[in-house]
Amino acid sequence: MRPVGATPSLFVQTPALSDALSKSASATAQSTTPSATPQQQYPIIPSRMVLGRSLLQIGSHKPPADPRDKALLPYLFKPDGKVSEQRLDNGDIQCCYPVAHVPGNPDNPFEATLVFGRNSQLKELSAKSMSNPERTFPSTSFTSTRAPGLFGSSDLAQLSNEMLGRIAEHAASTNPNGLLALRQTNWHLNAIADSHITPEQRFLINHGQRLGDIGFSADAMLFLAEMPEEVRSFVLEHCATLHAAGHIAYDMRKLAEKPEEVRSFVLEHCATLHAAGHIAYDMRKLAEMPEEVRSFVLEHCATLHAAGHIVYDMRKLAEKPEEVRSFVLEHCATLHAAGHIAYDMQELAEKPEEVREAVIKELKAKG
Repeated sequence: MRPVGATPSLFVQTPALSDALSKSASATAQSTTPSATPQQQYPIIPSRMVLGRSLLQIGSHKPPADPRDKALLPYLFKPDGKVSEQRLDNGDIQCCYPVAHVPGNPDNPFEATLVFGRNSQLKELSAKSMSNPERTFPSTSFTSTRAPGLFGSSDLAQLSNEMLGRIAEHAASTNPNGLLALRQTNWHLNAIADSHITPEQRFLINHGQRLGDIGFSADAMLFLAEMPEEVRSFVLEHCATLHAAGHIAYDMRKLAEKPEEVRSFVLEHCATLHAAGHIAYDMRKLAEMPEEVRSFVLEHCATLHAAGHIVYDMRKLAEKPEEVRSFVLEHCATLHAAGHIAYDMQELAEKPEEVREAVIKELKAKG
């Protein structure tokens, strides 16, 4: 059993994956404590809350002296937007987030800042109004109210399956990152929490880190997670190769939708073509051209690229008569050094032989 606050094995530390998981739910991290009943003047302060990738222990604190602060405090544990995290020099984590609307408070909206230690114990809480610079909630210290130990070893074991299911369902609907934390908290809860993970979230859990490492954004991961299995499988199998050859997420998905002949051609030759200045679109376009054009470009792209030819120039040369192609290939380095662009070379190659020879002779004479 893993203590709360330790990084679960399925957690991925890339911001893109965390963002993708959050976007797959209807809201971001919320307190695990139910809302206040109509009879309560203020909502109660929760004993725990799911925040970002952690299940925080709130603990005890000295009550604020100002009645306004006392009324505001419970609402500061209700995030309503993106939660940003920063690791401090001492190893603690500082989180900032916009606070949910505080009923009847003229200083809405507020932003809360929490600092918690490696044991997921809240240490400090402060807040400020985003509309009134003079309205702040003073920094308040929190301490643990329980003896050190593993949360879940006794507390969760005493809960019924129905209650565990409600906890997992709440986490799934508000913050999938918190749901993953619950899976690692208690072996019994793991199976219950796992049943609430959607197929899209499971795809992100299993493959998000690898996709994030090669530049997939949160939106790109989600988009791929919702595509047909054939597309997902192709991208997952070949993403490293294609990324090294300059493909972004969009390019990989487009290639996955192409016929097998096109996909095979690009996968086999993408490294060679990338080194010769081809982008992903160029590779797909070349793969759909006649075999004679493909073969010529593949064989000579390195030489022509070194002589200043862009992709368009290579394909145009491939469509020229053999005499023109041979002349350009033989003399392109000399002509390029003398300032000729690809169009000049092809135009010269189509002139009478005596003109071509005269130009090459003159250039060689100049050294």
